[in-house]
Amino acid sequence: MNCSGNLLAYLDMSGCPDLADLTCCKNQLIELNISSNPALINLNCPYNFLTKLEVSNCTKLADLTCFWNKLTELDVRNNALLTLLDCHTNQLTELDASSNTTLANLECGNNQLTELNLIDNMALEPLDCSDNHLAELLTNSYQGLRYVRVSPQTITLPLIKKRGCLDSGFERAYSPG
Repeated sequence: MNCSGNLLAYLDMSGCPDLADLTCCKNQLIELNISSNPALINLNCPYNFLTKLEVSNCTKLADLTCFWNKLTELDVRNNALLTLLDCHTNQLTELDASSNTTLANLECGNNQLTELNLIDNMALEPLDCSDNHLAELLTNSYQGLRYVRVSPQTITLPLIKKRGCLDSGFERAYSPG
């Protein structure tokens, strides 16, 4: 279902429990009710005014794009099938992706994150966590992670720690400052 660009402030999808795909970007949403949508696989809701997004009942969710909102919290711990999470340009202070072991792409830049633990995210390839307040970024011994984008003001810290493997082939890029 696509209802983008309609100046919607509220969207209640509780009457559509079999909904698998929802695109509602470029509205004026301050509330999105998807709590009764367990079949939801793709949610695309960027460019709105959401301060919270409850996705815990969407256990089949694979792709979540919710950038350019005003999210202060995002709990994706129940979304074990998540492969794409793009939550950049929000107001997140925490992000726990530890249970998202199939996560392949994470874009969480331009938030207020101070730490990011990705130890169990073995499928992760690109990671953009630039423009945060990161003091620590933990990754694990996997060969898939090839690209990490961080902010230049944090690069002087002992930021990136990989356990159990050499950094060969590991590329570190920097955000423009």
